[in-house]
Amino acid sequence: MDTDVEVIRNLDDMLYQEAFCSVEKWQVLNFGGCSGAIPKHPALKRFLQAWKQRRFINEEGSADILSSGFLDTRVAMDCGYVLNGQNQTILGMNIYTYDYFHPYDYMSGKMELTDDTYAIHHFNGGWLDERAKLATQRTRSKYESLCHRIQQTKELNL
Repeated sequence: MDTDVEVIRNLDDMLYQEAFCSVEKWQVLNFGGCSGAIPKHPALKRFLQAWKQRRFINEEGSADILSSGFLDTRVAMDCGYVLNGQNQTILGMNIYTYDYFHPYDYMSGKMELTDDTYAIHHFNGGWLDERAKLATQRTRSKYESLCHRIQQTKELNL
């Protein structure tokens, strides 16, 4: 778990499985919210192989600040993961929907707790530089504006 995860439900219910993780609201895998596996699980080997090939410095010399979820999601998709908002199993690893460990949507700033929620990943983003944090704030503002316009249209029955 990342250090900005708040556990709100006993995790013992998750210990029956050999490997698990979950996705964020937008279907990106995120092991940092809460994940687990038995030693030497084959799914972990597949993810670690991809990480060994990743470069952390871009060709022009800047740091690669893409979150780990992008690489992990690509690996999962190569193994059959589908971006459909449903619980899935790939390589013997259960992938849960966002509400299990990532009910906070950092893009909208909204929290969606459900009966399936075990933990809340608060997405502090301490690894982001100021430029990336500002981009996230702009995206959130645009998202909120879009939601407001949709609501207004709905109220006007357009």
